[in-house]
Amino acid sequence: IPCRECVRTGVADVKHFSRDDAQAMLERWREDRISGLGRADGASNDDDAATSGGTRQSTADGQGPQDGDVGEMEESLVQTCAAGHEVRVVDILSRAVIYDAVACPQCVQKGEVPPFCFNRRRCLLYFDEDNAGRVGAMECLKCLQAGRSASIRILDIIAPEVFLSYNWGVVQTDACGHKHYSTQALVKPLKQRLETEEDIVCWFDVGGGMGAGQNHMAEMAEGIRKCTVVVVFLSDAYVNSGNCLREFCHAVRLCKFLVPVLVPTVEDGVARTGHSTGWTGPGASDPDWWKHAARKCENARNPDSNLPISWSVLRHFEPVDMRAPPAWLAGSESELEIRRRIASRFHRGEHVQHKTEASYALWVRTRAKVRHALTHRRAGVPTALFPDIRGGAS
Repeated sequence: IPCRECVRTGVADVKHFSRDDAQAMLERWREDRISGLGRADGASNDDDAATSGGTRQSTADGQGPQDGDVGEMEESLVQTCAAGHEVRVVDILSRAVIYDAVACPQCVQKGEVPPFCFNRRRCLLYFDEDNAGRVGAMECLKCLQAGRSASIRILDIIAPEVFLSYNWGVVQTDACGHKHYSTQALVKPLKQRLETEEDIVCWFDVGGGMGAGQNHMAEMAEGIRKCTVVVVFLSDAYVNSGNCLREFCHAVRLCKFLVPVLVPTVEDGVARTGHSTGWTGPGASDPDWWKHAARKCENARNPDSNLPISWSVLRHFEPVDMRAPPAWLAGSESELEIRRRIASRFHRGEHVQHKTEASYALWVRTRAKVRHALTHRRAGVPTALFPDIRGGAS
């Protein structure tokens, strides 16, 4: 597990903790607590911790754990990384679980013991934007020997936890003469910090494709289906992009937790569609901020089904305004807010979905009420009978 203090302080060679060692240290303390060991055993544990490679266990006056001190003592268990940073064991174990090997899902389904395991690091290269030659599947040797289909899709082995949905922006040239897309250049460092500091796998597509022979639209839909959070980088260009509209519709249809981010406008920031690459509407202080998307979207229909798109679902997710210049810097309050929102969907590695589903259920009920009111309005029923409807359809 990477040391968060190494990452925070910018250490070039980030040190790591062993999850097994941290869990063993916590379990030893809990066992001592349950068995009610006395002072002598407590001192022995202190000696063991002092000689176990950079770990220590704090106690009061050399005594073992006392009644009523369970929470305080658990918080005081500390490990030290090779760079000298002391981190609480509970903080280490609160980070997302990272496995060095991932079992083949087909072997598991067929009851193979042990199953063939893929290297997690190699699987993650599939989501690395710098890996231009990536492919969408890996070969399972056990399945090959058993005569089964040996080509296992990466998305069946390991799925992204966060999907970053954005419009590329406009082509810009930096001081070194390198060309890049404006919005992509803002999103990419954020994605790298999420993966480094939060241990979160992000879907970040560069170049509009999944590699040779890949069905981009199908892979995109699968990525959204398997992720937990969709971060929507909203701009005027976003709401007029066919691919972005597809991603937004998939996320809403699958009731994904959304983190709307308002993108700044760059110099000469006009996309090929003629729209600004930034969000030119109001921010979170306006309760109807989301209506700007409806006003700017020239063709508010799903590109696949041709059904109308409703932007009103965004009213249930407060936006993060990144339009002020410091907002895109590492460690800014806006970036920390995005990370907090993402972390709120997980608890000790488990997905928290019930609140997201409740928000979507409320949205569906509100839309049904609006449609019901509009139907009666057309029939001549006084609108005063529907005081909750403000300004007509959403």
